Amino acid sequence: MNGEETRLAERMEALVGQMEKMGLAEYAAYLSSRRRLFWRNFLAGLARGVGLALGFTVLGAALAATLQRLLVRSMPGISSFLADMIRIVRAKV
Repeated sequence: MNGEETRLAERMEALVGQMEKMGLAEYAAYLSSRRRLFWRNFLAGLARGVGLALGFTVLGAALAATLQRLLVRSMPGISSFLADMIRIVRAKV
């Protein structure tokens, strides 16, 4: 082997070592299993949806409570109307 072939062989070995560290073979096996890929993505999407719904509910409730308190204290005319609207919405829920 001449010097260039040796250098090329060393680079190839380094690349193979890096690919093994990255877990490329495991990732390829993961992608080849359609059922496993489907279920993992389904569960990830389900978790994202539940998290989004819970987060929106908590933030929406906090915003509504803050606005209600702010409006009752700040604007007497409009605040009574909005407070009545909030009471109506709460009564129907």
